[in-house]
Amino acid sequence: REIYAAASGDFGEFLFGRTLSLFQRNAIVQDMTLFGVGATGNNVGNGGTTLGRIGFGYVYPDFNAGIRYTSPALGMASVSVGIFDPSRIRSTTGSAAALASYNQTTTPRFEAELNIDLSSISAGSNFVVSGIYQEAQGGGGEINAEGIHVGGTLAAGPYALTAHYYNGECLGSTVQLDVDGLSSDGVCRDADGYYAQATYNYGAGKVGISYGESNLDQAGSDVSTTFSETDSQSMYTLGIYHNLAPEWLAVAEWSQAENDWHQKASGEKEAESTILSVGMFYLW
Repeated sequence: REIYAAASGDFGEFLFGRTLSLFQRNAIVQDMTLFGVGATGNNVGNGGTTLGRIGFGYVYPDFNAGIRYTSPALGMASVSVGIFDPSRIRSTTGSAAALASYNQTTTPRFEAELNIDLSSISAGSNFVVSGIYQEAQGGGGEINAEGIHVGGTLAAGPYALTAHYYNGECLGSTVQLDVDGLSSDGVCRDADGYYAQATYNYGAGKVGISYGESNLDQAGSDVSTTFSETDSQSMYTLGIYHNLAPEWLAVAEWSQAENDWHQKASGEKEAESTILSVGMFYLW
């Protein structure tokens, strides 16, 4: 998923190629379920890919082609800015009463991140702010996607507390921008979400517990149709991640996930699932 070239020096770093985007990247790399299972696609049995906490606390930043500049350390801070291949902004027929899609893009997507390294105060700690902005045209008009994210980790010896929050328009609930960011008449849905996580590192691995949710508001024609749009996705996770050897990581997780929708029909309820997973990673 990544292929890039980088040049670095006293001036900072320039990176060209395909890599993880800036907006909310800290949220995913600090998520303990990154090397686990977490939720599953559509939260229906095994009917989709394993998501970790994607869509249940943050929107997937994805791996995108782009150009990125990261400044040298400015005290405890560094700044990264990037331009990336733009995405279409849309809602599919599975996430709105009708397809709404803005497919034409004349400018790249702009993303930025401010990262403050707090390791001089407490090793492994940081605070981060990131943002995103993109324009797209279609349906006789233009639409703008934008978002802001704040978060970070506070570590104290073997203990670590992590929290992340995001808010924006046209972001969608799970996959950034191009699945459920719009109403069927092309109006941006407001999105927000967060997760909080506590972990304990016991030397050969860590144990942790986390909770997060992602929320979407109705917009435009959503309120006048009978379609049930995504309202919220939430999940608790308890996990243990144990290093059997430098290249072998054993994982065991228990998660309780819930999906809710706007305008549920009479008798309909939220979807709930309990996910128990045990497995192993080989890292090289």
